[in-house]
Amino acid sequence: MNLLDNLNLNTVKRQIREFSRGPLGLFLREIFNIYPPAINLGYSEVSSDLFIWRDPSIWDNYFNIAHLGPILNPHYQDSYDVLVEFYGSCGKLLGGKKLAVSYGENRLFNLSELSDGLCKNGENGTFAIFHLVDIKEMLNGERICIGERGFVSYKRKSDASLLRSYAHGNVNAVAYSLKTQTSRCIGVKQKNNLYYRAQLRLDDAISSEIALVNFLEKDTDITMYQYKGGLKEKLKSINVSSGGVVIIQSELDFDDRYIIEFESKVNFLRPVIFKYYENHFDVLHG
Repeated sequence: MNLLDNLNLNTVKRQIREFSRGPLGLFLREIFNIYPPAINLGYSEVSSDLFIWRDPSIWDNYFNIAHLGPILNPHYQDSYDVLVEFYGSCGKLLGGKKLAVSYGENRLFNLSELSDGLCKNGENGTFAIFHLVDIKEMLNGERICIGERGFVSYKRKSDASLLRSYAHGNVNAVAYSLKTQTSRCIGVKQKNNLYYRAQLRLDDAISSEIALVNFLEKDTDITMYQYKGGLKEKLKSINVSSGGVVIIQSELDFDDRYIIEFESKVNFLRPVIFKYYENHFDVLHG
């Protein structure tokens, strides 16, 4: 193949790629179920963050599920279904549960009520909340995607206090097709490595756990660094499955400034950090 043939082939590939990412291309890909690009949701998809559930033998995990009518359109008062999908630490779909929500309803669930034993003792994983509602009907034809980024809250079973610690959703991590009734990761993979530095210090806690979720369509490598005493050093490299979560244990030294940074091709790799003190814990985004 000569240079001219190569140039022509590259031109054709570029034109096909540009067409496939345009409105008509996305519409056709939705009809024929040919994987819309991750950054774009299909015309019949709803989305959710991948929230983290912790070992149910140690933790109580909670989530508020609300009907969206009062928020988006007070005139839409029909009931609709919400699907809760549970995934293991390696991203494998464990199962799901549907429940109907009525207009004005806002219910707090302990996830054990919904998981039916899918979340095993000694394990961690993720879950997603999908509102199975025709958004065009709810918003009178508006082309808007519903994305659940609500609050998950945690309480250790051993704590005497009834207070829970909350963390909100981060990103559109996973989408569910109302047409094919399947879910897929929709995170954006960058060509070059990105660095995300946790926006807090960890040296005020006795210990901590850093939870990282991979919401790319494929497995990815993540490298973790620390800044300690003004110096940057590599701590470890890990491979995280698509849709999976890894939880890193960290023992801290109070005498040193302690900052962590992550290198990967995941756009907006923002960790969830559990910080442990003598008499309480806190959970927050890094």
